[in-house]
Amino acid sequence: MNRNVVLYVGAFELPDLNAAAQRVRANASILKALGYEVVLVGRNASSSMPANQLHKACFPGLEFECWEMGQPSTQSEWLRYIVSVSAIRKLIATHYSGRVHSIICYNFPAVAQLRIKGLAQRVGARAMADVTEWYQTLKLTSLAPVIKNLDTWFRMRVVNPRMDALITTSRYLTRYYARWFDDLVELPTLIEHDPNDLSGLKATPDGQPKRLFYGGSVINKRVLAREKGGLKDRIDWVIELLDAVKQSGDDFRFDIYGVEREDYLDYFPQHAPLLRRLGESVNFHGRQPRQLLLKAQREADFSMFMRSEMRTTLAGFPTKFSESISCGTPVLTNPLENLIPYMHEGFNCESLDYAEFDTAVNNIRRCLALTSEEVLRRKQACRCSARFHPMSFVEITQSLFPMVASSKEILRV
Repeated sequence: MNRNVVLYVGAFELPDLNAAAQRVRANASILKALGYEVVLVGRNASSSMPANQLHKACFPGLEFECWEMGQPSTQSEWLRYIVSVSAIRKLIATHYSGRVHSIICYNFPAVAQLRIKGLAQRVGARAMADVTEWYQTLKLTSLAPVIKNLDTWFRMRVVNPRMDALITTSRYLTRYYARWFDDLVELPTLIEHDPNDLSGLKATPDGQPKRLFYGGSVINKRVLAREKGGLKDRIDWVIELLDAVKQSGDDFRFDIYGVEREDYLDYFPQHAPLLRRLGESVNFHGRQPRQLLLKAQREADFSMFMRSEMRTTLAGFPTKFSESISCGTPVLTNPLENLIPYMHEGFNCESLDYAEFDTAVNNIRRCLALTSEEVLRRKQACRCSARFHPMSFVEITQSLFPMVASSKEILRV
């Protein structure tokens, strides 16, 4: 019997309801191109289906076999979720017996991931981990953050090194785990898209304020800011830079999605005078449907975000960056180690260093002064580059997943 089934398991919400689902789908496309049958086993946070019981799920346009379980809601359900693999064991025995090549755990609970390793050994498969985050420490306000902090420590330092192989998402993680593994596959956050489709790309006409875009989540006050830099996303840096840009005489429209004005001021009350001074140049839109966000991003001249340099940001790879470029929108951001290999200034990005404040302000002003023709040229170049298209990473993935079906055609983009 041909062992070509790969189970990808984790708390991703299909079809594309969170960044985890987007990454898993893109990686699954690579494995499919290599001849593997990929099975996605995720979680449905909005369903009333029982937790820790898998149910078949179908999504239009999603070509992979999908299973889901409900969101744990009670303490006993959460306990089973973080330690039990009975649902996965039953799924394999019932549907994929003798066919499983690998089980990939996506940011999985540590104890459950360790038990996946044992399960994989028993069914003759490999146990792998897709490691994309090193979570920040949470404030110890109850038992839940204590468990979460211990889980992160145990998974990153004890369980991941015991897996058969790893997929990482950054140089930081690759460097950290290289002592245990001879061969790691490093995949940034990839985005499925058609690089030849230039529809929806727009550049603001000359003489009008250029449009800037930010899409992110509400600041998490549960995080204990022990690391240098404290906060992960520094939208406050962006707004301070834009305030200086406006005071220099330049105009723009900065649209912020995922954050309400009140939530921002709750965290940065000192910025109330600054926001009043910026007036209609900065607009908060709060949480919006994903399709609306993608449309706004495609139509923006540039997207903007900045991050503190600390373990949490270096270990991950910002979806904001790869998604913006795949949409066809150049990025203004600070050059962290995980981004530098993919940053090509004057092509898909411009570099901003908050420590070099005046230089960063001038870099933004230079972008705002570009002609609409030049902006559109950069947007089209981003889209057509396929820099973060899954098929651009097929070859390097073969070191862990050799092609199993010679009849499969690999799409080169």
